[in-house]
Amino acid sequence: MFEHVYKQNDELAKVIKHYSKKDGIYQTAIPSLFFINESHITEPLHVVYKPSFCVIVQGEKEVLLAQERFKYGPADYLVSSVDLPVTGQVIKASSHACSIFSSQT
Repeated sequence: MFEHVYKQNDELAKVIKHYSKKDGIYQTAIPSLFFINESHITEPLHVVYKPSFCVIVQGEKEVLLAQERFKYGPADYLVSSVDLPVTGQVIKASSHACSIFSSQT
């Protein structure tokens, strides 16, 4: 079963890379859907996650909420139903395996 999930995840990564060739945030034709592409490890960033559904397609991200750490990797996801003040950081990324996130608010 996991092999099937990883194959679909790789296909999704190819589609996202087609639309997000460089680092940055890319809005799609769907109003609340965007892609984030990071090819390097980032510094911790303090943000407020709005209610959303976020899928980690490649790389790894760590999120600190209060005193708890959450680590997300390929095929993991985060669902937020309320505004969440967090500190987030891309902790695994490279030019060959960018950290790619797909999020819908």
